[in-house]
Amino acid sequence: MMMMKMKINVCWMMLLSIAAYTTPSFSATKEQLIDKVIVSVDDQLIFYTDVESEYTFYQAQGKKLKEVPTKQQILENLIANKILLAMALKKGIHIKKEEIEKNLQARLETIIHQSGGVARLEQHFGKSIEAIKKDLRTNINEQLTIDRMRHTILEAVTLVPQEVKHFYEQLPSSEIPTWPTTVEAYRLIQYPTTVDKWKQALEAARVEIVAHGKAFSDVAKTLSDDTVTAANGGEIGCYKRGELDPVYEKTALSLSPGEVSQVVETEAGFYLIQLIKKTKKQYNTRHIFRPHHPHQQTLEELMQEMHQIHQDIIHKKTTFYKAVDLYSMDEKAIKQQNGLFTDHEGRSTALENLEVSMMPIIKKMTSGTISPPAIYTTETGKQAIAIIYIKELIPSHRANLEHNYDYFLQLALVKKKQEALEEWLAESIKKVIIKFDPTYELSKTLEEKYSNR
Repeated sequence: MMMMKMKINVCWMMLLSIAAYTTPSFSATKEQLIDKVIVSVDDQLIFYTDVESEYTFYQAQGKKLKEVPTKQQILENLIANKILLAMALKKGIHIKKEEIEKNLQARLETIIHQSGGVARLEQHFGKSIEAIKKDLRTNINEQLTIDRMRHTILEAVTLVPQEVKHFYEQLPSSEIPTWPTTVEAYRLIQYPTTVDKWKQALEAARVEIVAHGKAFSDVAKTLSDDTVTAANGGEIGCYKRGELDPVYEKTALSLSPGEVSQVVETEAGFYLIQLIKKTKKQYNTRHIFRPHHPHQQTLEELMQEMHQIHQDIIHKKTTFYKAVDLYSMDEKAIKQQNGLFTDHEGRSTALENLEVSMMPIIKKMTSGTISPPAIYTTETGKQAIAIIYIKELIPSHRANLEHNYDYFLQLALVKKKQEALEEWLAESIKKVIIKFDPTYELSKTLEEKYSNR
């Protein structure tokens, strides 16, 4: 038999593999339609409903897909998968039971959630949950085996720079995209201290009152940010039970007259509370209050600190990255990357993907520059001060190897892997027996194609 060049679309094969994990139709339609075997690859069988259910799934995706595969494309990819499976079994590739069960559990949880519960899932399939699990287990074992075989074939496929260059030079101009302005940027960020420092100030005030005998009212006049009550030594007057914040009230009523509470936090901010008196219906307290939101003085103090850090960086007393490690209050994942916050696609991202409030800072910058500290509001609404380092800013351009090498590397690698898989299938098709049901609509076309080997 002559060898034929198998034109199998790797992207469709991957898509169909995903569908095997995400659609519950693999057995449901077999109960609803008159089923039959339409193709066999050695002992591996392809049913009429395998094609129909896949086709129905992709039709249902509608506009989510750029292109919906035809029934012939679906069947050819199913045949390719069965060849992979048959050859995997010949080579003794087997999946461990533990791996199958782990995938089964995750898959089952997904379809139970999609179906609205076990009862509705059983009703949909017309079989018990145990029978469904059995079908799923077989399906997952096959798919994992296929994936393992495909990985074995393609794991050694690599590219050298000259191949990427050749691929790029052969691309039609219409297939080379325009790249948006991209930026690789790092930040040193600090937030006004609204929790620890202010809480510590109230805790220190409590020590002055409780341990050193300082009058609560005197401390309230100088420390409290509640300007209405501060002038009156922090006294708020009598309130009925249930009128004030629940946390505040619970703390106040737990005290004895003259006793001072620990620092408590409410939605409004931090309080130090002294009970004056209480009855069954009402109570009176003094408090020293600090709100959550920073006032301008705190921002000014922080700005001074950030200016000093900035000057140390500019005058090379420290590096930007060392300053990030010492001073930045950023989330751990960003801080561990020296402050890199544009790590969405490689180390750079499109300028338009950045936080809107940070754009005015970055738009004034060029590659290799460090901004002075600037106030901005984060996406979560918090005020912050940041120093930005732009390592590289690349204006919008037609994609090229200099700036977009990784992009073309991935395209070229996909193409080379597709060619490698096609060559492998062309060789392997001689080592399996493929039979078609002559009554199936696509059999004549495919039988002629597959017999030309």
